[in-house]
Amino acid sequence: MQSGDLALSALVSIDLAGMDPRLQSVCFEVAADVDNPLCGPHGASHTFGRQKDATPEQLLLLDTALSRFADCCANVVDRDCRNVAGVGAAGGMGFAALAFLRAEFRPDVDVVAELVGLSEKVKGAELVITGEGRCDALTLRGKTPIGVARIAREHGAPAVILAGTLGEGYEALYEHGIDAAFALVSGPMSLADACSQTPRLLLREISPGSGLNLQITSL
Repeated sequence: MQSGDLALSALVSIDLAGMDPRLQSVCFEVAADVDNPLCGPHGASHTFGRQKDATPEQLLLLDTALSRFADCCANVVDRDCRNVAGVGAAGGMGFAALAFLRAEFRPDVDVVAELVGLSEKVKGAELVITGEGRCDALTLRGKTPIGVARIAREHGAPAVILAGTLGEGYEALYEHGIDAAFALVSGPMSLADACSQTPRLLLREISPGSGLNLQITSL
């Protein structure tokens, strides 16, 4: 018998009889960090499974299993949600939230920026610096730096990314409001060392002699 996500490939039906009826009167709002669908080449398996070192064969099996899950869900909720933007977030948890809880999706950066009043804080800024652990093509799928860059652009300020590493496809960010992207790690370094030395690496990138009036606002 298969276990984990692959067990979904053997799914026959879903029974919602035990679902608490009070959930139908609750409004759920999901702050999603990506806009990936559930299945397909940009779905949860192919996007996040690859990050976890799944082989091409395993990715196809996982995607097929999630597709089977989506088929069974469509039969019980009378709609197919697999291609809705954001349902691939958190490995497909967003899909379950939409299918069974009728959740509304918002980009997480919009939710957090609204809570901290980021737009107001950016007014008058000479430069906006944002960051991410790994900056690559996935950043374009709705990650925080893109949202921060959009707000910076609204106020006429350039936006720069300081990332732990720069991965495949990061150059495309320059077409979406990012003016420059830099990796903090400039040479071979273990993850543990990179994390422990982050303050020093950041200070190396942000020189106190730049003449800029820096105000740090954390999301």
